[in-house]
Amino acid sequence: MSYCPICEYDHRRKTVCPDCGTPLVARPEEEDDFVCDECKEPVAADDLCCKHCGTIFVETLLCFHHTDAAARGKCIVCGQHVCGSCGSLHMGQYFCAHDTDTGMRAGDVDEDVTIADRDGDRLRGYLTSEGLSCRIFKIEEDGRRVASDDKTDMVKLLAPRLQKERADGILSSRDIDLDIIRYECERCSAISSGTEVVCPNCREE
Repeated sequence: MSYCPICEYDHRRKTVCPDCGTPLVARPEEEDDFVCDECKEPVAADDLCCKHCGTIFVETLLCFHHTDAAARGKCIVCGQHVCGSCGSLHMGQYFCAHDTDTGMRAGDVDEDVTIADRDGDRLRGYLTSEGLSCRIFKIEEDGRRVASDDKTDMVKLLAPRLQKERADGILSSRDIDLDIIRYECERCSAISSGTEVVCPNCREE
């Protein structure tokens, strides 16, 4: 059943609200009682940001480039946290300065793209089969959030920094070199080896 997120009325067989003209969206399921204020798409109660438009819901996440500023959005192309100074909201979606034009022209910003790297896909399977969240490391997008002295030639995977100990354990048990994985700081989106006690970008433990 489609409904209007503004008027909050259900409408059958319509795509636009006849009362206010707002595009209709699918009514959230019972367990999803929240809707993103920016794009009106359903979100889970514990989501920190909207997966559809990149809007960040909490004030604890920081901008990647300006770690003294709260992040407003997460670039839907590369995942970088952005503030009002270095990010842009275009056509209802957040982009970092680098991806503003590229993302809009491409029109396809879904992270679940076809993966050509079969080795990376195999390695990802080891972690996801254990219930650990991770994805393929994309050098063109993710490489911009890595320190200049960090060699990423062998990197295949990207996982949350808080899951480092568990991910390292799973890979080590299979005798896999830990140079194939990097970790993303949940607070500022910086990417590092995770060997530091704190995030090298925002100093978060």
